Amino acid sequence: MTFTVRAYSGLLLIGTLIFLMLPEIVPPSDAQVGRPGARKPTPTPTPTVDKSDKATSSSSGNRPTGPSIPRASWPQFVTVTLDEHGKLVSSQVKTADYITEDLGDGVKLDLVKIPSGEFMMGSPDSGGEGKTHEGPQHKVNVPEFYLGKYEVTIQQWVALMGDIPDGLDRVRGKVMESNLQPVVWITWHEAVAFCRRLQNKSGKAYRLPTEAEWEYAARAGTTTPFAFGTTITPSFAVYNTRYKGGEIFDKSKSAQVGSLGVANVFGLFDMHGNVGEWCQDVWHANYSGAPDDGTAWSRGDAYEERVIRGGSWVEELSACRSTARRGWLGGVHLPFIGFRVALTAKAK
Repeated sequence: MTFTVRAYSGLLLIGTLIFLMLPEIVPPSDAQVGRPGARKPTPTPTPTVDKSDKATSSSSGNRPTGPSIPRASWPQFVTVTLDEHGKLVSSQVKTADYITEDLGDGVKLDLVKIPSGEFMMGSPDSGGEGKTHEGPQHKVNVPEFYLGKYEVTIQQWVALMGDIPDGLDRVRGKVMESNLQPVVWITWHEAVAFCRRLQNKSGKAYRLPTEAEWEYAARAGTTTPFAFGTTITPSFAVYNTRYKGGEIFDKSKSAQVGSLGVANVFGLFDMHGNVGEWCQDVWHANYSGAPDDGTAWSRGDAYEERVIRGGSWVEELSACRSTARRGWLGGVHLPFIGFRVALTAKAK
């Protein structure tokens, strides 16, 4: 791993330790998060997300001023185009092609069909926002697949696995105010275990997305740093607006999945920010020798380190770009790393 990525990851780790040393915030009740004795949580009422894993484009006070954003009810969704200042230029209502998996007790997981295609993966250069570990840019062909509409939530984790991850109840309320927030405090290995259990339950080959699939899905046909344009604002992504080097944690927190009400043109929510997402791939310091067929890069010297994509609520805006990437040891627990589930289309 390059020094810059190690240093950046080190700052996040230091910030996490500071975060965990803060005064205890009383976590939600057992019934909310599925502790023993109440193993299947009752969803927290919300105007945007319900128990069936469906969302509308209504928002919780973050709607931007200017042109209005329409409302939509799944499988319809709203996507937007922003100008160079992050201001809303236009919005569009589209309809997703998706499948639904029953996790048990009425809890569903929706996966959106991602069409096959070819794209240029990585940053076009190492200047500006681009980093050396985001290159060299290279052409990749990605077969059709399915990807979770949202990051896996606490509710979905408990429905399938029976309880919240070990230790999650010891971290603060910023990541456990609602069971519709993304599940965090899970290792790469635990995310893989979730996929394997879903395989056993459904008979389908569920897995983590490959890094190439993840970037292809995040870009959604765009070449700009973000799927919505050259920049975004807190109205459209959950990230740390006050990040200044060592000042990792501010008043921000993870959000309920889909609560900002906008998706990219594929119908995927929260691909920029909220929580980082584990991918299948072994970490490599750059793309020299990377696969060009959308498969995972499963060999490498840093085998214990795995790729994380998407940025998170503790990170600055640049960490949430479609091309931004970093690696962490696959056994680490952190309050800003989660995952979403993928499925090869032919395996559905």
